[in-house]
Amino acid sequence: MKKIIYLFTLLAFIVSCASINPSYGIISFGQTDTLTRNTLEGELKVETMVIVPIGGSFSNADKLGLKITRNSLNGEINSYALIAEYHGTDWAFVEGIRIKIDEKTYNFTDSNPSRNVRSGQYVTEKLWFDLTNKQVEDIRNADIIKAELLSRVVTIEGEELSRIKAFINE
Repeated sequence: MKKIIYLFTLLAFIVSCASINPSYGIISFGQTDTLTRNTLEGELKVETMVIVPIGGSFSNADKLGLKITRNSLNGEINSYALIAEYHGTDWAFVEGIRIKIDEKTYNFTDSNPSRNVRSGQYVTEKLWFDLTNKQVEDIRNADIIKAELLSRVVTIEGEELSRIKAFINE
């Protein structure tokens, strides 16, 4: 009987951990995803790569992750963007992030972010920031990138930065 209670408790704990932070697709650095849709203009393809994953702790400091997108129409890349995603049990009302590429700091704001409640009380907030050609070029030539996401600063350099550059240059 004790074994059954123990197994049931262990199973309940595992299920509750999964339901606390399912993270809906922003789990690990380098994770990619592709969405393709037919539009009146042709085939729209949005490819994303996680560049700052959502952390695994229960701290609010690491519940905001960051992706970069490569957007193409009919096979021709026409834009890049950053997507900031917050996942948690409380609203954060995120409206912007700051990115420092080498010595240049960019402030990104989204005046109309997507905010949803999933699975009862699980909250997601998604912000979209279009990148200018200059910002994309700065990333291509960067030695270091820092992202200020809520109350944490994440540094991207070395192999991680090389993988981001490869994603942009594909």
